[in-house]
Amino acid sequence: MSEPLQLIIRNDGVTICGEPDIRLSAAEEVGLGKRLAEYFITRGITSRAVVLFLAEEMLFYKTFPLPLNTGDLKQAITFQLDMLAPFPEEDLLYSYSTQRQKEQYRITLACASRQVVEPCLKEIAAADIRIAGLYPEFMRYLSKSSPRDKWGLLIGGRLGRLLVFDGQQLVERMLFPATPPLEELTALAGTDRFYQIDAAEDGPWPDARKLLGDGKLNLKEFNLLPATYRRPEFSRFFIILLLVLNAVALLGLIGGKEYQFRSLSGRVDSELAKLAPLAREAKELRVREQQLEKYLASIGAVGANPDLIPYLKKMSDALPATAFLDQVRLDSKTKSLDIQGYAGDINELTAKLPEFGEAKLKSTSRRKDKIYFDVEVALP
Repeated sequence: MSEPLQLIIRNDGVTICGEPDIRLSAAEEVGLGKRLAEYFITRGITSRAVVLFLAEEMLFYKTFPLPLNTGDLKQAITFQLDMLAPFPEEDLLYSYSTQRQKEQYRITLACASRQVVEPCLKEIAAADIRIAGLYPEFMRYLSKSSPRDKWGLLIGGRLGRLLVFDGQQLVERMLFPATPPLEELTALAGTDRFYQIDAAEDGPWPDARKLLGDGKLNLKEFNLLPATYRRPEFSRFFIILLLVLNAVALLGLIGGKEYQFRSLSGRVDSELAKLAPLAREAKELRVREQQLEKYLASIGAVGANPDLIPYLKKMSDALPATAFLDQVRLDSKTKSLDIQGYAGDINELTAKLPEFGEAKLKSTSRRKDKIYFDVEVALP
């Protein structure tokens, strides 16, 4: 599929980009749509599609930051259009690019007057020519042939313009009444690589046409074309239609076996319906079996309970007369008794500990004018 024809819209007319370029004055009696139709016929172009570029003098740019935590960038930019754009809402065409930086988003807004551009759009659409997009003129020169590092694009006019790029990212736009010398340009742009649009053959800068490459454009940003002029590309529709027709043909080839498949599927569903109750019952039995296994395992893990009566009697006999128990706790995991109580003389209690068996005094504290003790006794 051939690339769309490129047109440049200027204040004084339209340029058809080709070999050579054709400049159409705004005062010509023959309409733009008719001239384009003739151009397609004489050049044997069948695509009948154009991509439009706006000359830089017709565009207004604004660069501003937005916080990284901005939830909806499109909505945030739309809310600020009245303050940022020099055209009223009903006369505004705009698009923007976003660049995520370390601390913020860098937004570059491009605007144009709708009433200046729309007459061309209407003429082209009335001639049944598809408009693939409407972009700033500098987008023509962003291709595989453009430098990958920093470079500058010089544009003439009443006010000279210098557009600075980092690869294919627009990073700076400068205006000046006269083109500065190379040293000053290099200092301003941070590069000594420059190209000029419509450069003279003996000029100091190479012509920007060298960046056009094979004609394939990298048009991913700054499309200012209003939604009312955007149409789907019908070649894609025809490709999809062919795929659908091939799919229908394939279904026709296997249509004779569809009945057999449905019949077999019905029998399988019937058998599965019969087996479903048995499968549910088996699943329930399996769950019950696992529950019983866990229950039996928990019973087996309990083991034999220690006979605590002899130990309690032995402790009662061994405790000093001034001591009494507050609580006794059994730890089945460590197989030990935790004995807590009060004693009048802790030294007397300590002397009695060997009679308890394998016992150790864990802690003591004074409560109610008595010594509160905590003793751990290991069970055999």
